Amino acid sequence: MKRLIINVQHRLLLLFIIYISIASVFSACENEIPYEPKKQNPQLILNALLNAGEKENFVYLNLSNTQNVKHIEDATLTLYINGKNAETAQTVPLPDSQNQDGSSLPESARQKKFRLTSLFKPGDVLRLEASAEEGQYHASAEVTVPQPVNSVQVDTCLAYIKEYDSWSWFRQFNIAIQDRPNETNYYRLNIQYAITEAGKNEMNNDTTIITHQDMDIINRADRVLTDGHPTTEDDEDNGIFITNITNKYNIFTDHRFANTTYTLKVYADNNIYISDFGQIQYTYYIKESAIIHIRSITEEEYQYLKALNCLESDDYDETIMEPVILPSNVKGGIGFVGVSSETKATIQLPDQYFYQ
Repeated sequence: MKRLIINVQHRLLLLFIIYISIASVFSACENEIPYEPKKQNPQLILNALLNAGEKENFVYLNLSNTQNVKHIEDATLTLYINGKNAETAQTVPLPDSQNQDGSSLPESARQKKFRLTSLFKPGDVLRLEASAEEGQYHASAEVTVPQPVNSVQVDTCLAYIKEYDSWSWFRQFNIAIQDRPNETNYYRLNIQYAITEAGKNEMNNDTTIITHQDMDIINRADRVLTDGHPTTEDDEDNGIFITNITNKYNIFTDHRFANTTYTLKVYADNNIYISDFGQIQYTYYIKESAIIHIRSITEEEYQYLKALNCLESDDYDETIMEPVILPSNVKGGIGFVGVSSETKATIQLPDQYFYQ
């Protein structure tokens, strides 16, 4: 009996020691551990998405800091094409330091902006070299212009679909593209409406206004743009694809239609919004066309835009999903420079006439 009592005492003592140990661990966890991030040297931020089909391209420069992004006062930017100095970029005037409501713009919104007007073509090697604050900071990036697809064929019609819990008419686009053979390709889709509005202004003079609008694309029904996971408006209500990352930038690869033709099926708003700011008081007619852009992009730009899709998605939850890291191809600094070449098709939409 005495031996049994001693064993019980030893067991209780052991449990008490374990309890004290656990309690001390949890007590230590409750103590605040001060964290002071290591002060990092500022770096030049170089960002640009260039397109061989544009007459103007823009490049943005900022300066990184430990806690925020700073505006650059003095900077230069040079473009080299195939190793030759092609252009020293022009500085675009900064926006006002205040919003219309009087509030101040953050430093990050006052980026140093440069305009490039040099023409470049598929296969060209582009190099951007930036210098800032009297040569204190340097950054560069090099990219090769990809080859475009040969042709784009487009059909369109009106479709009655459900969006935002209501049914309405949208314009459906069926876009056929021929994949470039025997290579891995990366693409991006963009649809733009070109709108011509004619009428009389407030002075009763004939006026014509031409505007371009980039359209929001509904791509959930297409298996390529959803990477094999097409959905409907009702799927979310039914609890399907709870964490579905929307392909906001409409990027896709050819791994589902390599070396063949594929037809994308997407929708865009059928209602146009005229941005005349009151310049036309009485409208005679509106002429409208849709410009479909298929841009060939680099693999690096595809990965960059894919990461942005995640970061900007309402369904991205950093607590349960893998962290998203934005790729960078800038040397001597941070940021990303991409380049694309495009093939486009224009389709005329029905005119609208108004009788006063």
